[in-house]
This record gives sequence, C-alpha cells and structure tokens, in this order.
Amino acid sequence: MTVLRILLGVSFVTIFCTAAGEFLLRALQLQLEPTGRRFAHFTLGAVLVSTFVFLLCATHQFRAALILPAGALTIAAWVRTCKPTFRPNFNLHLPPLWQALFWLPWTIFGLAYLIAAMAPETSPDGTGYHLGLVYRYYEHHGFYTLTTNMFAGLYQGLEMLFLAAFAIGKHSAAALVHLVFLLLAPFGILAIAKRMDEPKAGVLAAMLFYLSPVVAKDGTSAYIDTGTAVILLAAFFFLQTWATNPSLKTLIPAALLTGFAVACKLTAASFVLYAVFAVLTATLPWRARLRQTLQLLAFSSLPLLPWLVKDYLQFQNPFFPVLNRFFPNPFMYQLVEDEMRRIMAHVSDVPWSRLPWEATTGGQLAGILGPIFLALPLGLLALHRRSTRQALCASAFILLTYPSSIGTRFLIPALPFLALALSIAITRIPAIGTTLATLALTAHALLSWPPWLEKWSGHYQWRIDTLEWRSALRLTPETEFMRIHWPDYQRGLLLDQFVAPGERVFSPNMGQMAYQRRELIGTSDSALGRHVFLTYLMPFSPQLGNTWTRDFHFSATTTRAVRLTATTAPLDSDMRISEVRFYDGDHEIPRQPGWRLTASANPWDAPLAFDNLASSWWTSGDHTKPGMWLGVDFGEPTRLDRIVLHQQTDQRWMSIQPAFPSGDQWKLHPARYTPLETPRRASLRMETHHELWRLGIRWILMPDSQYGAPDVRDHAAEWGVAQVGMANDFRLWKLLPPE
Repeated sequence: MTVLRILLGVSFVTIFCTAAGEFLLRALQLQLEPTGRRFAHFTLGAVLVSTFVFLLCATHQFRAALILPAGALTIAAWVRTCKPTFRPNFNLHLPPLWQALFWLPWTIFGLAYLIAAMAPETSPDGTGYHLGLVYRYYEHHGFYTLTTNMFAGLYQGLEMLFLAAFAIGKHSAAALVHLVFLLLAPFGILAIAKRMDEPKAGVLAAMLFYLSPVVAKDGTSAYIDTGTAVILLAAFFFLQTWATNPSLKTLIPAALLTGFAVACKLTAASFVLYAVFAVLTATLPWRARLRQTLQLLAFSSLPLLPWLVKDYLQFQNPFFPVLNRFFPNPFMYQLVEDEMRRIMAHVSDVPWSRLPWEATTGGQLAGILGPIFLALPLGLLALHRRSTRQALCASAFILLTYPSSIGTRFLIPALPFLALALSIAITRIPAIGTTLATLALTAHALLSWPPWLEKWSGHYQWRIDTLEWRSALRLTPETEFMRIHWPDYQRGLLLDQFVAPGERVFSPNMGQMAYQRRELIGTSDSALGRHVFLTYLMPFSPQLGNTWTRDFHFSATTTRAVRLTATTAPLDSDMRISEVRFYDGDHEIPRQPGWRLTASANPWDAPLAFDNLASSWWTSGDHTKPGMWLGVDFGEPTRLDRIVLHQQTDQRWMSIQPAFPSGDQWKLHPARYTPLETPRRASLRMETHHELWRLGIRWILMPDSQYGAPDVRDHAAEWGVAQVGMANDFRLWKLLPPE
C-alpha cells in the first residue's frame, strides 16, 4: 500500500503539471515539435502548479482534500480537451546507433535511479530542510513563521511540488518528483540540440548529464539542483523559440520559467541576466528589444514575487537569509551570513587550481561530475559554431554565482550547457566523431554506474550508495532501513516521544527535520542559534565564561545620551557587552523604563546589556568595526563621571570609548579605565541554565562527543538538567524549571 501511495503521489503531480502546461501553451497558441513537447508541458506546468500550492499555503488552506480535486479536475479537462496520447514514442528520428546510445543508458540507469529514489529518504539536506519544511507546511496546512531556521527563508518553488506529492505518498513521493525532472532532462537537452541542428551532440550531451554521478545522487534525492537545471533548460528552450518568432506569446513561457528558476534556487538569478542579454542582442529594432525586455522582466517576476513578499513579511528581508546587511532583521546575524558564505566558497579549503580535478574526479567538493568532464576545454574547439557559443554563453551566465558556493552540485545547473558544448566539439570531429562519442559515452556510463564508483574513486563520494530494491518496494520495513542506514531517524523518534509540540530543542549536531515534528535550534542556523550556542559554551570556555570589566573614569559630564563606541577592531569577532552601569560619583544611576536603548547594529538585543543579568549580552551580530556602538538615551540631562562595562574575556583586545552628543555629531570623550579579569563564577552553570530557559530552550540533544557534553553529563544537577532518554549515542536532556 505504501508503494502505491508513493507512485500515486508522483504520478498525480507529474500529470497535473503536464496538463497545466499544455493548457497554457494552447492558450498562447504555441505548437512544439514532438521531442520537446512533454518536457515543455511538464516544466511550464510546474510553474503553475507550484504557484497554486503556494497560494494554498499562504492562505493556510493546503489540504489533500483541496489539492486532489483541483488536480483531478485539471487532468480530466486536459484529457477531454487536449486528448493526449499515452502511447510511448521511442522514435527520436535519429539513426539507429544514436537511438541506442540514448535509450539504453536512459532505461538501465533510469531503473537504478527509480530504486534509489523509491528508498526511504535519508539525504542530509533532503531530511534537513527540503522535506523538513514540507512536513511542517503539511502539518500546519500552509506556511508558518519559523525564524529559528534560516532555510525557511529560501525560496521553495520545487518544494511546493514536493508538498503536493507528500500529501499523498509522503517522503519518497517527494523525492520521486525530483526524479521526474532528472528523467526528462535528456529530452530537453535533445530538443535544444535539434533546434541547433546538432542532434547527435544532443544525444551525447543528454547522457553525459544524465549519467553524471553527482546529478544521479542529487536527482534521486529530495534536493533541488537537478530540478533547477531542468527549469533553466526549459527557459533556454523557449528563448530559442522566441528567437525564431519574437512575440509576446513566445516570450511569456521563457519569462515564467526564468523567474521560476530563481524561485527554485536563488543562485539561478544570474540566468535572468542571460535572458535579458538574449533579448537585447536579438535582431530586432531597438524599441522592440527594449519593450520585450521590460515584458520579460515583468512576466519573470510573477513566479518570484510571492516568495519575495513572503520573506519580507516573515523575516523583514525579501532575500532572506542573504543580504541582511541591506535588510537588517533580528533573525540572522550578518556575522553568521558572512561565515556561511565563507564556508560555502571554500569547501574543504580546495584551491581554485584544484577545482577541475576535485569536481570531476577527486570528490573533495562533495560529489563528482565524472572524469569525462575534464575534457570540457575541448568545447572551445567548436567555438566557431553558433550553437557552441550559445551553450557556453548560457553556462557562463549561470556560473556567475558559482564562486559563492563551490560544491560540485552547484555546477549542475550549468552542466547541460557545458556538456552540449563539449559534445558538439566531439561529434563534429571529421571521420571519427561518432566513434569518439560512442567511446566517451560508454566509458562515462561504466565509470558512473553506482555500484562501481567506489571501485575506482579515491575515497567516499557523495553518490548513490545503495540500490536495495527490497527497501524501495518496502519489503524491508522503513524503520529497519533507517536503523541500518541513518541513525538520526531514531533520534527524531526520541524527540517526538518526550518533547511536547512547540518546545525548542538545542541540538548542535542534528539537523533532521523530516521525520520529527519538534523545533531544533542549531549553532548557526539563526541569530537565536548562535546566541544559544555561545551561551551554552560559557561554563567551560574561559574566553566566554570569564568576565572582562572596563571601569571608565572621566571628568564629570552632563549629557542626555551616551554611546559606547569601538575605536579599534583587531579581532575577527562581533562586539559583545554583558552589562553597562552608569555612575555619578559613588552613586549608581538607577535604570529607568523610559531609557531608549539602541545600537548601530542589532538594536533588538540592546536591552540585554541593561537587564542586570551577567549571563545575557548584547551582540552587534556583525564583525566589529571602528565606530560601532551601543547607546542609551536617558530622556533627560544626566550627570556622569564613571561607566562600568562587563564583557566576555575574548572582547579584551578591542578598544572602547564613551561618546557624547555635540551638536549634530558624536564626540569621543577622553576616559581612562582600569581593566579587570574575573574568573568564571561557581554559579555559572545554573546561570547558563536560566539564560537558556529565558531564550526558550527546554531541551538539549547531543552526543557525548560534543564539546562540553561531558561537563553537562558530570554536573547535571549544577546545570539544572535531567536525562530523559538516549538514542544511539545521543542523550536527551530536559531543562528543569527555574526555582
């Protein structure tokens, strides 16, 4: 029964998209050649179905009882109106050898891919946020604000299709929707190549992409890179259609798909530049080019605009979780965004000189394209052909965002176009082009066959690592498969068993969201996560647990406001202040509710430096820069001659001075201070417990190997926690209510 639900879920979404896409093309009165027809119908329909699911989620009306009748009515109208033929057509109108080179690997590898995708979903990002968020939308009948996970701000165009399938067949049905994109990709590449009058190159390019190990792994998991690549292929296909018949009705599909690609993956935004470039360089009068460029941008914004609005309403940033410097918000520190960008741009610290090897063969970038792609420079030999220039130009625009994330799978969106350029060069070699193409494809297929990868690759690759047909058909129970292949599943069950819905769990090592319903707080998924993590570290990190006190003395000054301003920033760190106290002589100025507390960065946390709690602190959330400040407006003139500042010891290397208003400016006031370092307080563990409780943390889930975990285990009473369960090597701790 489970298998039937899975197949029903993916079939429903596939046919729903195909029907919707054909309806739109009929409304636009566009006729397509047979090779690319189903590919075009499905991808264009995906835009419409995804947007429809978005609207249901935005109004909290997503239910199987609504999506199923809507899809059924669309499909019924499609069958009645369009009278589609369901007979398979294996004739690609190519010589027999080339048909065999297409159909044999497509079928053999397709069966392997089906088994891999049908197995229970265990991919890291698939179970982390792609399906983790889908699961939560399904449970809540639509979107809900999850500010503690930066991935909730990513645009989720493909996940809306996953959600429609998930409502019927759960996790594996969603992964199979992504597989449909992979299975259709070769037909899209072939259709584009035929338009270019390069059908043989189309066959080779289609299989080079389709068989690539990283594409296979990505496309059989609930990821989005392969699906985004196929959407970009479809946008390119319709741009070609527009080039031969430049009118609004041919531009609309290209524009919708271009915008939808960005709604699937933000890094696809660079393809918008390619689409604009393609229209502006067309052989049309300049007024017509300008008009159609504006039309392109207008229609491409339609699938994207809902996601911009959603992110602005939920996160105060339409591009969350990036560009937070331009759209400040309390949910993501700029420091965390910068660290995330640095990590993604320097995967495994692989230098640029080694990127070709690691991406194709080495595997240090998480997955490989296959050794055949080391020959990509050969594509330049066919640069004299317009088709090659088109393919390379498209790939160049797509790769503009690649330096920000150099993992191998981020090459997938550009890979079909790179493969096409290489294939044109190979197949156009006089006399031996066909032989070389056959040998290249055969070698690529043999090296890419999933069970053989580990026999020749140097070390573990991110690849299809199991083809268990019994698990795919659920003859092996899903729980047994998870127990063997994926320990995080049992840890998720532990959460659902003990943790009440809505309670937050601090877990620095586990990101699994797809098989449990609780809200996990990681170490760098949000501003809250970073704050919780540093708070957790205080009892056993002298740099965070010791107190660095600055006791400023200066000539008595009457002022309405004061800023504590960083004058130097020698460390790659944020600026943090635990407590600020003001004095007039020996008299501490009592804090008043009317004080206006603010800061140059992250003003939302400013009150934490004035709450009389040594274990809480304001952070700038950004790297310290000269001129950065934390300030208070007293609301009335106040006499000061002393300010006491408490910080964590790792802040000792920066210089801070008070500044007072002087006309329209702020002027640093000369002040001398006596520094004092105080060791960690004996009560710091319990203070940390109270601060974690204040931050909303009620549980901690982590293994004994986590830094600091032995201290929690050995001093549980001082931490105010009690162990309630254990799964594999993870302990679940419950924070006891403060006394």
